[in-house]
Parts: sequence; C-alpha cells; structure tokens
Amino acid sequence: EPESGRRTVLVVDDEVDCRDTIADLLTANGFTPVVAEDGPSALQLVDGGLAFHLLLADFVMPDMNGAELARHVRARRPSVPVVFLTGSDDEWISGERWMLMKPFLTRTLISTVRAALGLMRQDPNRYIRSQMV
Repeated sequence: EPESGRRTVLVVDDEVDCRDTIADLLTANGFTPVVAEDGPSALQLVDGGLAFHLLLADFVMPDMNGAELARHVRARRPSVPVVFLTGSDDEWISGERWMLMKPFLTRTLISTVRAALGLMRQDPNRYIRSQMV
C-alpha cells in the first residue's frame, strides 16, 4: 500500500508564520514535517543525513531561491519530489510539475503533497472529498 507509514516533508520557507502553518497542516494530515528557514539550513539537514520523502520549498527566499535549493537537493537525492510555493504567477517555473500558489486551501496543499508523493493513484478525488466533509 503506497500510503502506509508517515512521510517526512522538508518544509523550507523564510516566513516563519507560513512555515509553521504548513508544518501544522501537514502534521494534522498524517505527515511528519521538518522545517528549515532557508536554503542553506535545509541543505545542512540534507547533508546531515535527514531522511525525507518530499521537499516543499518557497520559491522566493533570500540567499538561495527555491529553484537553486531544488537543484542542490536533486543532485543529492534525485528521486525526491519537489513542490514549490509561490506568491505570484510571474514565479512559475517552466518544467516544474508541482507548484502551489499562496494563499492556498488546506485541501489543496494536502492533495498536492499526496499527488507529488504518488499517494493518489487509486482515487485522486478521495482525499479532496475527505477534506471537505
């Protein structure tokens, strides 16, 4: 069963309120979030051996943007999917499959994370419907 077990999500966002809210939503929906305030901090976790299943990264951050962070993470862990958070249509990255526009609904966050992890193969609408009950 692909959805068995808790999945760890590395959440990287320089806005503390956004980062904490996403972590809380992930926890409430059965995921284990690990948070980092920026790209360099996230890479320290990755290089330190953090086991994680998904990178969820804000696109616009100081020092290292989400695309640069994803490039570094993919060089180390090529199989880990990446979901970008963005606040503007102008920030969409060509060729990236998983992007979330801020602000987003909880069900949109969770369904996107599940889809990126390949957990929605049987019934892609099942999770969205369960969030709306």
